[in-house]
Amino acid sequence: MAAEERIIFQPYVLKAGRKGVQRPEPVAPVVCRSAQDGLARADKITNGASASFVGAHVVRLVVDEEAGDYSDPEILAVAGIVPEIRE
Repeated sequence: MAAEERIIFQPYVLKAGRKGVQRPEPVAPVVCRSAQDGLARADKITNGASASFVGAHVVRLVVDEEAGDYSDPEILAVAGIVPEIRE
């Protein structure tokens, strides 16, 4: 099997953390049909059309499951309230 591109939409919801401070927490990621699909989902959050999610990352990965190879994620979009990414 050849390597294939995957577009992942990672949404976030607000959850109470320590001392009652709310912070974004990830929920189940969605594998998108295309980059445009993922970006459209992110646009809904940016435009306030999503009542369920407060933020999201849209990332692209190249995956070869047979070889067990996964590329570093490429962030295509950041929408709304998301956790800080540490490198």
